Amino acid sequence: MAGSPTDFNDCVSKGELTTSITEQCNLMTELTRNVKSHFVLPYYQCDLRLKLQTLKQGDKNIETYYQESLIGLAYCGVHEDDADASARFFGGLNHDIQNILDYKE
Repeated sequence: MAGSPTDFNDCVSKGELTTSITEQCNLMTELTRNVKSHFVLPYYQCDLRLKLQTLKQGDKNIETYYQESLIGLAYCGVHEDDADASARFFGGLNHDIQNILDYKE
C-alpha cells in the first residue's frame, strides 16, 4: 500500500526524506533569489532611476560600466531606443574617452 506508515519509516531510515527536504529547501532558496533579482519594489525604483541617471564610468573599465548600465535599465524597466541608450552611455564615460570618441567621429 503506497503511503503506508511502513513506507514512510523506510524512507526515513534510508535518509531519502531528509534528502528530498534539503533539495526542496535549496530549490526554494534559488527561486527566492531569482524572484528578488527580477522584481523591484516601487519605492526602490526611484532610487534606482536616480542612480541610473547619475551613473558615471569613474574608475571602472568600460565593460563593467556597460554592464552596470544594462542592469540599471533592466531593473528600472526603462526601454530606450538605441540613440537614447548610446547618448546616456556616452554621457557617463570619462572625459578623455569621450574626447577620443569625438575625434573618431
